[in-house]
Amino acid sequence: MSARTILLISLLGGAAGALLLIFTPQHTFDRLVPWLLLAATVLFAAGKKLTPLLRRHIHIGPATLYSVQFVIALYGGYTGAQVARKMNPDHVRAVVILIGICMTIAFFQRA
Repeated sequence: MSARTILLISLLGGAAGALLLIFTPQHTFDRLVPWLLLAATVLFAAGKKLTPLLRRHIHIGPATLYSVQFVIALYGGYTGAQVARKMNPDHVRAVVILIGICMTIAFFQRA
């Protein structure tokens, strides 16, 4: 499982989530958000107990891992795009630039 493949799948999932948000009516989004937050909260809270249980009963191969990563990125793209949509465009631009600077610094430090 290469990091590049996971990165590509994450980018595709995030972009798909953002596009899905663009085409989702506001009233649908308003109905979905509480359920999405509940699901994420339950998974986060139960993660330490679920992980060993799942490892004993489920074998996760590359296809499953990539599928789950896509769904996680889709969720992130969908909910993250909504947050960005409500933010001041100048703040969004500043955050994107800051992330780009941090990633560039991290990249050159690794090289």
